Amino acid sequence: MEDNTIVLDPGDDGEVVKEFTMAGKLISEKAVNRGGVKNILRKAWMEIGEVRIPDAPDNVFVFSMKKKEIMDQILEESPWSAMGQLVNLKQWEPSEALEDIDFSKVAFWIQVHGLNRDLLTKKNAERIGASLGKVVEVENPVGDGGLVRGFLRCRVEIDLADPLKDGFWVPCSNGDRRWASLRYEKLSDCCYNCGCIGHSEKMCDEEPVVAIYDPELLRYGPWMRTAAVRKISEDIPPTVKGGKGNDAREANRQIWRVG
Repeated sequence: MEDNTIVLDPGDDGEVVKEFTMAGKLISEKAVNRGGVKNILRKAWMEIGEVRIPDAPDNVFVFSMKKKEIMDQILEESPWSAMGQLVNLKQWEPSEALEDIDFSKVAFWIQVHGLNRDLLTKKNAERIGASLGKVVEVENPVGDGGLVRGFLRCRVEIDLADPLKDGFWVPCSNGDRRWASLRYEKLSDCCYNCGCIGHSEKMCDEEPVVAIYDPELLRYGPWMRTAAVRKISEDIPPTVKGGKGNDAREANRQIWRVG
């Protein structure tokens, strides 16, 4: 049997420019306007730092930068969208092939609304996040001066093949139960029929699903989307938390609306 093995050597400092690199996949069943996607992301990241976008195949994009801080901030402020489509970003390690990067999961900041005040705790945010996927980060809604946020936030890595969860029942002390709704920060294209990311209801074969808490209402809709809010940990007065700013984070908040 013929052995078609070729031993290759990693590039040294003289051959490989030391860069920090990400790969991103546009999660969409639509045809991709690659030039449009590149322009939107360049504009959104302009105030963060310079980013090069080399060529890549299919719906995949490659982003290179000289400073690790630029890459870290872009990943921290994920997810990003262009033309209404999710761009799922992952760090591309030198020892990894582009084709081996797993784009099947994405992390969202998820807001939990409708909870009683005594349930607004970091522990409950962790419990809710664990029921949704892999918990990446949890926000404590209670600061030094007391309650800072009227809802819970958790950053959770979810599987893109699964429908989004819209909420859950919470038992009350009086024997009743109330519905807690979930809102996804910077959620882009989402199907309101099946609840999956990557296509709209116009391209879906599924029938619309009724809401669990009210069969006369639809389960999925634009109410599941919400803009990003600033972290409580940032040194910002409570009166302006979640408000608009002129920095790169505001560009990040706006990009999911494009298209």
